[in-house]
Amino acid sequence: MPSTDRHLLCAQQHLSAAEAIRGIPERSWALVSYFYTALHVVHAALPGVPNILISRQHPESHTDRTQGAEGTNWVLYRDPNCNVIYQPYTSLYNASIDVRYKGGVIASDVLRHHRTELRAVARWACGILHLDVQDCSCWLSLI
Repeated sequence: MPSTDRHLLCAQQHLSAAEAIRGIPERSWALVSYFYTALHVVHAALPGVPNILISRQHPESHTDRTQGAEGTNWVLYRDPNCNVIYQPYTSLYNASIDVRYKGGVIASDVLRHHRTELRAVARWACGILHLDVQDCSCWLSLI
């Protein structure tokens, strides 16, 4: 499993990619990068969630329980320390599915809304990781 630092580096890379393509006509793909930023931010923070089961610290799928494992969406929904970000995270997830597999086109204002959801996920992670928002500059400062 990747370390917290590795997840945060991946988050920074996805966010940089999103910011690079946000202003071009194919900006919808920025949303996919926003989702993967959120995924890595969540996975960086999960091991630090109070009282989280070890089996929930490193989900191997996106969705519900599959093959005996709990996916990220399921963990965020079920764990009382994580469910505060279930809605913004799954909104990013579902919108990224629309872009990737259904050819969804995202307007600039909708993309800004999803950046707000990403900000909520990032702030939650800063709290779990006991980081000041300023310390999260690798990925939060660009949001």
